[in-house]
Amino acid sequence: MIYPSTRPTHRRTDPAGRWLVSREVHPHLAHEDWEAGRTASIRIGFRFDVIHLPTLLVEETIQGIRDPAGVKDAFRKAGITRGVIVPRRYDHYSVLVRPDTARYWDVQGTEAVGAGGYLAVPAPGWRDAPGAHWLLHAPDESVDLPGAEEVRALIGGQPL
Repeated sequence: MIYPSTRPTHRRTDPAGRWLVSREVHPHLAHEDWEAGRTASIRIGFRFDVIHLPTLLVEETIQGIRDPAGVKDAFRKAGITRGVIVPRRYDHYSVLVRPDTARYWDVQGTEAVGAGGYLAVPAPGWRDAPGAHWLLHAPDESVDLPGAEEVRALIGGQPL
């Protein structure tokens, strides 16, 4: 039995979607994945790098707050206002950061990925589970992505 999708319809004109795939060789493939209800594999290192933060690290740092609204508030207070993905397994948060941030990131228990990596990216309008979704809205060209300082502020100022 096939169930209808409860995901918002992806539009190729969405500014965040256009920005996310603007450096892809075949951007139409990402749009096709999103239109089919799948995450798209996007290259890292051109528009953004990614820092993967384990869910437990983030939630312990913010005194055990686990509800989405409290976690969103913690990210915003640290200066991270957009570009946070929660994967289907909900085992980490993927924070889109400025390019080249991964090169200098060395916080134990986290993982930074720069040029040469790929990220499973949900369509910009996917903001709720089930499945991978944006905890904080997808960035577009008007957004200044956070850097290492903001991510360190979120996880308690752990030094690089």
